[in-house]
Amino acid sequence: MVALPQNVNVEEHARQGGGNVLIPQGQYMAVAVESVLKTTSKGGQMVVMKFVVTQGEYQNTEFLRYLNIVNNTQKAVDIAYQEIANIGKAIGLGNVSDTSQLHNKPMIIEIKNKKQGDWTNNDGEIVEGKERSEIYKYLPIPAGGAVPQNAPAATQQESAPAQAAQTAQEQPDQAAAPANNPFAPPAG
Repeated sequence: MVALPQNVNVEEHARQGGGNVLIPQGQYMAVAVESVLKTTSKGGQMVVMKFVVTQGEYQNTEFLRYLNIVNNTQKAVDIAYQEIANIGKAIGLGNVSDTSQLHNKPMIIEIKNKKQGDWTNNDGEIVEGKERSEIYKYLPIPAGGAVPQNAPAATQQESAPAQAAQTAQEQPDQAAAPANNPFAPPAG
């Protein structure tokens, strides 16, 4: 028996993500509600950001994003800063110097479902990976505030050219980052 340090409200916590949350693909109104700096197992640093769906059937569903802002792999760092830039762009910021600037600002998150890789359990058996929902894209709220709830995703054939064009537009200008930005990749 383990006494919990606090009571657990089942209704409040039942849809929390970060694990294998699965909701229909589509676009959802959401906010970033928390960001915490943690040390990685290899001595790097990551920002763990929590996003919460704020409307509709999946209201209060949580998603966690792990952003490696200090890492031996430069690509991981670049991906983290690009994601921070995309969140900032979705909420209308020009520069981000602290993740608290990203909190409690409404945006649209686009959710895609992705099958996780198979794995081997302790008995040597192959276990099939589960499908889970992940944040795929951060978008501004359209003029007029109308947000499609769980808009069906376009077919892969339709979305590939549009996705390539959108990705090209979303590339932040790395040279434009201010020199005193604590979220800028370390020099050298």
